Amino acid sequence: IRSKGGLVGLPFMQVLYTLVQHSSPQDNNLEKKKLDLLLKTLLGDLKGSLLNAKSRTNELEVDLLSLMLLSHLMTHSKEKEKEKEKEKAKPTTLDASAYVNANANASAPKLNIRKKTKRTNTVKSSGQGPSVDRFISDYVAKSLREVGFVDFVFSVIESLYDPYKTQSKREKAEGGGAGHGLLKVHHDMGPQHVLPFFAESYLKDHHHDLFKELHNLLLETLLQILVSLHRNERVAAKEREKSPGSSSTSTSSLFSSKWYPLLCRYINARQSIAVRKQTKKLLQSLSRTKLVYYQIRDECLHTSSFARIKKYSAAWNGFAQELPYTKNVKLISCFSSVWDVASVRPANWQLFVARSHDTIPLLLRSIYFLGEDAVLFVCKLLSAAFAIEPDTPDSEMENAEGPGAPRPKKETVESAGRKKTTPATSSSNGVAALLPEIRAHGNAFLAGDDLSRFTETFLLRFNSSAIRGEARNFVHWLWRHAGPEQRDVIFSELWRKLPTLPTYGKNGVEFTELLCYAVYQTDLAKKPSDFLDGLVGTALSVLRGQNQLLAAHPNAFMYRSLSSFMDVEGYYLDTEPCLLCNDPEVVYSNLRLEAIKAELKFTDSAQIIKFHMPHTISSVHVSLGDVRKSRMVRTINFYCNNKAVAEVAELKNKWSAWSKIKSCHLQPQQSELKAEFAIPVTAQNFMIEFAAFYENLQAMAAERLQCPRCNRLVSDSKHGICKHCRENAFQCKQCRNINYENLNGFLCNECGYSKYGSFAITFCAKPSFATERIETDEDRRKASATIDKELVNVNKRYQQIAGYKKSLARLLATSEISTESPEETIRDSTESLSSSSTPLVSSTLPPSTTTVGKINTRLALSSTMYGKEIKTLFDQMIKSVQVLHGTRRELQRQGTSN
Repeated sequence: IRSKGGLVGLPFMQVLYTLVQHSSPQDNNLEKKKLDLLLKTLLGDLKGSLLNAKSRTNELEVDLLSLMLLSHLMTHSKEKEKEKEKEKAKPTTLDASAYVNANANASAPKLNIRKKTKRTNTVKSSGQGPSVDRFISDYVAKSLREVGFVDFVFSVIESLYDPYKTQSKREKAEGGGAGHGLLKVHHDMGPQHVLPFFAESYLKDHHHDLFKELHNLLLETLLQILVSLHRNERVAAKEREKSPGSSSTSTSSLFSSKWYPLLCRYINARQSIAVRKQTKKLLQSLSRTKLVYYQIRDECLHTSSFARIKKYSAAWNGFAQELPYTKNVKLISCFSSVWDVASVRPANWQLFVARSHDTIPLLLRSIYFLGEDAVLFVCKLLSAAFAIEPDTPDSEMENAEGPGAPRPKKETVESAGRKKTTPATSSSNGVAALLPEIRAHGNAFLAGDDLSRFTETFLLRFNSSAIRGEARNFVHWLWRHAGPEQRDVIFSELWRKLPTLPTYGKNGVEFTELLCYAVYQTDLAKKPSDFLDGLVGTALSVLRGQNQLLAAHPNAFMYRSLSSFMDVEGYYLDTEPCLLCNDPEVVYSNLRLEAIKAELKFTDSAQIIKFHMPHTISSVHVSLGDVRKSRMVRTINFYCNNKAVAEVAELKNKWSAWSKIKSCHLQPQQSELKAEFAIPVTAQNFMIEFAAFYENLQAMAAERLQCPRCNRLVSDSKHGICKHCRENAFQCKQCRNINYENLNGFLCNECGYSKYGSFAITFCAKPSFATERIETDEDRRKASATIDKELVNVNKRYQQIAGYKKSLARLLATSEISTESPEETIRDSTESLSSSSTPLVSSTLPPSTTTVGKINTRLALSSTMYGKEIKTLFDQMIKSVQVLHGTRRELQRQGTSN
């Protein structure tokens, strides 16, 4: 039977199961010997073949049925009744000989097996003895323990991890679509033919191939046996404790600690729902409590994730070298998985950090070389690691703050969406006992110059409020856990940066909050008098200097005059603008392709897009309409690059110039697809490739060539020439182009029209000024040309703003705005503007003799000039300056690396 396969062995196993269930080995020694012989035979065959279970064989299918038989024999009658009540199963008649021989023509006699009655399940050998099912379950468990089944199963499950993960990924990539394999033999089986080994729902999904998910079924059955075995051990231990004069034995030797990492690997693999369910059930049974269960899971997840992070760090020189996009996505996935768990159960993350002495140093070393997305996760993890309330009473904290002082910011990582960590929660989980280890990491960080570098980089320079907020929370918790000497270090470092704070503009908000908190927390009364005088003197000198700069600003008069009659949203007259204040955080918005494209080219299967400026793209939404069943899109690939090209046609068929960022699989007749990128990509050029298709041969055969001119059917399918009007039926209906290289192309390679559907593409993006990496001498020459071009643009915009500035100053020259005789002033201003090189649109100038609703014409002209003309020129100048800075930084980086 082992050589015949699972379909032949299934009825045999059903007969064995029925015979064992109707036997009485508790009362009959002969039946007990037969049961013992059956178990020895099954276990002997299993031990010889399961270790080589990586490929599907007939012997492995029969071994799966043998394991299912053992699993059902170990299930108690009470558990069976519960399962029956849940499934609401009806009594069935089982044809045990239907598949004894799949090719047999003669019919075998049928064996009718019905559900056992309540009396059968409760037969006892004596008034106090266990039931038959309980005896069989205990006997099977005893036999498994005697042969070392648990250690054997550990080796089997460990060897099946790679094939299980590879098979699941392959099935997921196939997407369940129609394949081109051989036709399957259809077996007309009903539920009565597979019960109790296979559920009816499983039969409906796998009626073509009952053992298609062989490895998943094998893992699920092995885990079910282990769960039953562990439950049997616990029940037996409780009974031994209740019986007088007996000593309880521990079950720790049966399942050692080596099981925890293996089970967590299967849980974190997230491939098969059924296998994960049984794995969780076994781990919960071994853990006894929910608290221990989640501690084991979280520790294994953190350990495996940081092992991969350390691997990437070693391979890429501590992240000093730039990671490829695919590796960067995997790195972000590691940080994201750790944060997802740490945000829900921060106590387990803090326990891991306290026990793993190299985690915090690794994060603090790597944070300076990572991208913005990774930096945000690292800052969150650092804040969460130190977010433990110190053992300082609230009354002492309140007295230290003084009356009227603001309460310390305890939100810490609440901004990222997790619940607040209270002192009771931390102490109850044993985290408070690990405070010395947490404080040791903080003291090591404060001992060197890391605090100065950290605050300057992430509290002041970063243009992301989320990162600055998390950096503020991290330093705040460092303060909470620091001693008096360490607090002096933090306070001195923060106060030392106060004179340079105005140079960071709006980015200094979080730094100011942290500095105010440190001032309130410091007992200044205990400090020397010269210390307080120095603080006050530094703050006054900074404020006095900034006030003097504002008062002496050359454009102060014009800004003050403009603000008297209009809302001044920006300071557009400054020819040396602040790049921090004029570079606000731009949120992602949905932009249609038509709104951001500068050029669009096509191949027979791809759209190549050139944007009018680089964009940072987080997702792409593709809407498919008028889909034909004959040929439907199955796979869409997305590519990008940030190279500046004169024409996007230069990138046609140059695959080495593109970076593949994502591949998405669609279901048949799917009309919408949203591709979200794990890391937003910055691109000047973007390509969408329709790589694979569902082809319905029957629907394609029913289609007929139609002449695009006279709409008549064309019988010449080879050449496509219409007999009536002599037009070529293979030409595009929209632009009349003929793609002779691929007559059946999915897209027209000239206009992008497709007879198989229409496409609407929307990008979730925002403008960007990032430049492409300089790798060759050609890239360096292009970067130098970009700098020269942008310098010319900046100088041109500077001259134009200067011309407008003179005209605006003349309009605002009078100290009092009135409505009397504005004609002379307007005439002089108009003459000055027309004589300068600044192009003015005459339609924007109001008539010089018109005053509507008592609004001065000079006021309207000033408002239009400042809010429209000057603002447009100023924004263009800012963009050119940002491109200049970005290109120069890349040139400097490339020169340093060489």
